[in-house]
Amino acid sequence: MRFGFDAVLRMAAHLERTGKGFALVSNIDFLVAPLGEIRWTRENAPHFVELLNDFYNVSGFAAFFERHIAYFEEHTARFIAEVYGDVNHEWFRQHGLNPNNMRVIISPGCSFRGYAAWIFGDTPEDTIVYAAIPGTENYSRLFTLVIHEYVHAFADPIAEIWYAENETFRAWSNASVDLARMPFYPTGQIMANEYVTRAFTVLYMAENTRANPVLLLLNEKSNGFPYIFEVYAMVTGDTPIDLSGDVISLIFADADFLIDETEHSISLGEQVVTWRFLRLQEYVLDINALSFSEVGNVFDTSLGDILIVRIDDMEFLYIDIGSGVDVGWSAQFRQYNVFPLGFAR
Repeated sequence: MRFGFDAVLRMAAHLERTGKGFALVSNIDFLVAPLGEIRWTRENAPHFVELLNDFYNVSGFAAFFERHIAYFEEHTARFIAEVYGDVNHEWFRQHGLNPNNMRVIISPGCSFRGYAAWIFGDTPEDTIVYAAIPGTENYSRLFTLVIHEYVHAFADPIAEIWYAENETFRAWSNASVDLARMPFYPTGQIMANEYVTRAFTVLYMAENTRANPVLLLLNEKSNGFPYIFEVYAMVTGDTPIDLSGDVISLIFADADFLIDETEHSISLGEQVVTWRFLRLQEYVLDINALSFSEVGNVFDTSLGDILIVRIDDMEFLYIDIGSGVDVGWSAQFRQYNVFPLGFAR
């Protein structure tokens, strides 16, 4: 029996404060919904709450929490200023979510991941949606993560229908399961949920920010979702974006750019890595829409720098998206969004 990943948030979302402890809310249908493995059930969930209440009272957790209220108030204020005020909650109404019932949990226990949970109401309008995100010193980097977790609430039901009824979509989802790289997405259905959620998240970004959907889709493709362009086409009702031409021109379609003639290089063992800087002309790249693929300290870059990197006979686009400190590395390391410039399958 496993209680990792989003199982913890599912439980937390279904608890309400009562007297000297907690109790489950009346509707726990989402809490006990199966995910292909045994997790919370209608039998073990109440028993866990009994144990939780015992720990809560014996440990004096209420007093501990009270001593740290200032910490949560500070993080809440920064999150609202840096992220929450920029979310277009009304966009979600067309997909059945009530903007008044969309909430965020800031949790130091989330590490570098986010999670989604919801409590079913009597009607879809009454459903309460939660996005859980980690505490950080730079909440602006988590804007897309918040959107992603909100989207799960309406995208997962769509993915379940597509996975059951669309043979091609089901084959894409099953083929994308990679337990070594993404053990947190262990089944075809969970991959299906991620595919549809990521496609709708890109759609939100395309419709509400200056983010280029091609760049975001390439980001997801490099993250282990090889059919994301096809799934995005299912979401939008359009034909898949053609990647057979100049990928760099697709990414920066609205910008003029120059590629430096100066080539830099470094030897890493028997491997030689070369790179050149790509300079954008009067174009602001939305760094906060990108997630990190690698952390390194080879290229001596700054936030927003773009590189064309050659490793053996493959070319990659590297975008510096911030300090490695934000993801647990020391200050001399940088985060990079990386994807290959050739996508032959």
